Formats: sequence, C-alpha cells, structure tokens
Amino acid sequence: MSISPSSANASDRFSAYSYRSSSTSYMSTARASEDISPCVVSDTESDKDLMIHSLNESLNIHKEILEKIHSEKEAHISKLECERQKELYEIEQTKQLLEEQMDRYNKLDAAYHVLLKELDTRKEDYQRMESKFYAHVKTIRATDDDLSTIHQELSHLASQLNNLCMGLKSRMDIDAASTYLYAFYKDQQDLMRQHLNSLPQPVQDEKKEVATSMEPNPPLDSPSSSSSSSSSLSAIQDDKDTDDQPVLSHPIRFEPRHVTMLTEKLVMDHLLAAIFDQPLHIGISVNSAYRDVTEWMSRYNMPWADRLRQQMSSLVANQAIYEEKDVIELATLALIDQLLNHLGHLYPVLQKLDHKDTLNQKKKIEAIVTRAARLSLAMQGQDIKVGHPRIQPGTPFDSQLMKPVGKGKTDGNVLFAITPPFIATDPNDQEHGFTIHAKVFCI
Repeated sequence: MSISPSSANASDRFSAYSYRSSSTSYMSTARASEDISPCVVSDTESDKDLMIHSLNESLNIHKEILEKIHSEKEAHISKLECERQKELYEIEQTKQLLEEQMDRYNKLDAAYHVLLKELDTRKEDYQRMESKFYAHVKTIRATDDDLSTIHQELSHLASQLNNLCMGLKSRMDIDAASTYLYAFYKDQQDLMRQHLNSLPQPVQDEKKEVATSMEPNPPLDSPSSSSSSSSSLSAIQDDKDTDDQPVLSHPIRFEPRHVTMLTEKLVMDHLLAAIFDQPLHIGISVNSAYRDVTEWMSRYNMPWADRLRQQMSSLVANQAIYEEKDVIELATLALIDQLLNHLGHLYPVLQKLDHKDTLNQKKKIEAIVTRAARLSLAMQGQDIKVGHPRIQPGTPFDSQLMKPVGKGKTDGNVLFAITPPFIATDPNDQEHGFTIHAKVFCI
C-alpha cells in the first residue's frame, strides 16, 4: 500500500506537535517544582529523572516512527519510479511494434495496389481475348444463338405448336379427324383402337389387339426406331393417304383431347422429318452429299466432323441461304401446304383456302415453320450437338426424359410421343447443356 505525500506531512506535523506538548509539559513541571518548598526538592529529583527518561523514550519512539514513515515513503517513491520505468519501457516497446506493423502494412498495401493494378490489366486482357473469341465463334456459328437461347426458342416453338392445336379444337370434325389420324398412324392402329376408341369394337379384333399390345417394342433410339420413323413418315413425302378420306371396316372415334394431342404430334412429326432431321437445312441441295461425308468422317475423327458441321451451317446461314433462296422457299412452302392439307382433313374449315380462318391458321403455321427452320440452323452451329431421340411406343415412362400429358399414367408405357425430347449434353461439363422433356401419352 502506497503513502501519499500529504500523509507524510501530516505525520511530521503530528511529531512536532507531540514534541511541543512534551516540552510544555516539562516546563510546567519545572515551574511547579520551583514553587515547591525546599523540603520536597529531594523527593522530586527522582521524578525529574523519570520525566526526563520518559521524554527521551517518547522522543525515541517518535524518531522511530518518523524514520519508518520516511523509509516507507522512500520505498513507495522507489516502487512508483520502477513502475513508471516499466510503463515507459512497455510504451516504447509498443511504439516500436506499432512502427513495425505500420511498416509491414505499408508494404502490404503497396503490394496490394500493385496486384490490383495487375488484376485490372489481366481483366482487360481477358475481355479482349473474350471479345476476340466470341468474334471467332460468331464466324463459325451459323447464328449468334447459344444453348440458353436455343433452349428458350425450343420452348417457344412447343408453346406455339400447342396454341395452334388448342385454337383449332372448336373447329374439329371428331369423326373425320379420328378416322384420318387412325389411318395416318398405321403402325399404331391396334393400340389406338384398344386404348383411344370410344366406340365399341368387335370381339375378334379385341383378341388380336391384346396380342399386339403384348409384343415387345423397340427401345429409345434403336435401329428399328429410325426405320419405323422413316416408314411412318413416308406419307409425308408422297401424301398418298391425304387425298381421299379413308374408309374403315369398323368405325372409330377418339375423344377431342386425343385428337388435339395427335394433331400436335402430326405437325411435330412433319417438322422433324422436313427440318430437324435434315443434315444441314431444309431445301439445301447438298443435304444428301453432306450426310454421306459427315457419316464417313465421324467414323475416323469426330471433332473434325463437328467442326465441319459448324462450318457448313455457317456457310449455309451466311451465303448459301441467299444463293439457294428459291429452293429453300419452295421446300418451306411445300411443307406449309402439306401441313395445311393434313389439318384440313381434321378441321374442314381449313379446306376453304380463301376463308379467313384458313388464312389466319396458315400464318401461324408459317411462323412455326420459319422458327423451326431458323432454330435448326442455330442448333447445327453449336459446339455441342443438340439431339432429339425418338421415343417408340411401348417405352417405359422415364421422368428424366418425359412428362405425361392428357391424363396419361405416369407408371405405364408410352402409347405415343407428341414431341421428342431435345437434349444438349457436354461430356466435359455436366452443367453445360439442357434437357427439354418429351410430351408423351402413357397407358
């Protein structure tokens, strides 16, 4: 415990006061002794000595107290001085450490600004490289589209097609449409009569159809898939079964929702055959030759085949599409007339070529065909090939590739696919790509 200077001064004053009190007491005693008669002088000598001895002891005690207070004071002052020196040393050490930290901070700050400047330079270099790269890609790609825009365009195309078929629903001739669609899809007639027909069917046909429905169906994208696809779409090329309304031995009638789904399927099948399945582009004169070359090249060097596909699609988009404009327009108009002819058997009002509804629907069909043709060319120019595998009847439902429509069973097998899946997969980056689910009706 430290003693303040004020406490030390108080102790000095107390000692001086005690000394004066003792001196005063001694003087009073001396005076009293002078007044005493000589007879008692001898008795008081011993008292004087005792008093003197008592005063001496008192003085010694006060002296010891003063010395102790002084020593404690000196010790306290020395302790305070030591603490002060220690604090000064710590302050000096802190200042030195702070200076070192500030020096290190300044060096790091300078290095940070150098790196920041270098980063800005690298960013500028990267932006220049990126712009050059995209400029280079644009010279290869047929259009400026990438996978994200193609994804959106495919969704818009599907929406346009669905809106077209739903808008025609009120103009439907259910009996004529059922008979025509039943005759058009010859390879699925038994299953259609069994699962879609709303009229009673003969018993002997039921046995035959049950046996047919039990036969195994080819899997997705099997060799028989392509052959059945080409055979089912042979009518698209010659239109033999579209000139006259077919006559059936047993009448058939579908529900309006089934007719609408099959109409959408019919239009999509034509778009696939005439546009998306073409090696390069609808109407181009070198389609067949390019198919042979790319199939041969793919057997030896697939990257070269992909590069050739991009370059050829770019050539078509930037030059050939203008030089072969007439043949492309003829092929496009032929497809539009073909679709309008098919739809006329389902919706008789469209057979009146000058009718307002016919002209409106023709414009919608033209918009769909134009979008599909442009979209197909954009798909051909991508680094990753966008595929559209066919889904065969009888294929088990797969939620990763399909979505059910028309109140179909999600745990059954596909009766028919309205639209195929569109798949773009990058083998080097699983997140780069997309999948548009096929619309299927399951039983």
